[in-house]
Amino acid sequence: MVLFRMAQIDQSPQGAGPVLHRAKIHWVCLLGPSTLFIIGAIAFSIRPVAALVMVSAGLIWGIVSVCNVLFSELTVTETNLTVKIGSPFQRVHQFPYATITYADIEQPPLGTVLRYGKVIIAQTDGRWMAFNTVANPGEFIARLRQGLVRFGNENVSSGRSGAA
Repeated sequence: MVLFRMAQIDQSPQGAGPVLHRAKIHWVCLLGPSTLFIIGAIAFSIRPVAALVMVSAGLIWGIVSVCNVLFSELTVTETNLTVKIGSPFQRVHQFPYATITYADIEQPPLGTVLRYGKVIIAQTDGRWMAFNTVANPGEFIARLRQGLVRFGNENVSSGRSGAA
């Protein structure tokens, strides 16, 4: 398992170049299902049927959330941003740097303390994508902005050399 994880970290998504940064989903998204499970367990002696429904819903929600935490990632490479979200039906979003016009984060006060937040990406076609509960969003956005600046500088310098 550890060897597989290490090999997986070194691979870049679909030949996009070396991975500059990889972010995961924060564990805080597990608080909702665990709270529902605990409340259902406490209420079991008062209302067993309702408590069983709450415990079952918390357990199912928890399993899905754990899979999301384990299998979701945001990957910054030299040429694009790749976002893999969800499990078992994983959605993959590719954002070439040429299409990204804006990238920022929103952090609630608790997110600042626990180091999680929402990453917002705007594209040239006017579409916005937001990814919630990203771990260490400040570091992620800093690396993404470095990649965008590097990509912009390479395109400007290659444009000038092509015109000369």
